[in-house]
Amino acid sequence: MAKRCSNVRRQLDQTLNARQQSIVAYRHSGGTRRQARGLDEKVQRQYQDRFKTE
Repeated sequence: MAKRCSNVRRQLDQTLNARQQSIVAYRHSGGTRRQARGLDEKVQRQYQDRFKTE
């Protein structure tokens, strides 16, 4: 149980890193901060849905 918990936490860390990187890349490619935040919220919602279904 504890192992699975830490596994999920590690997964979350990876997704956070990926999200941060994609946001940075998006901003560098000319996206505004507001657009990047909207993109971030969309991605976050997808991950929340995925964790709910598991």
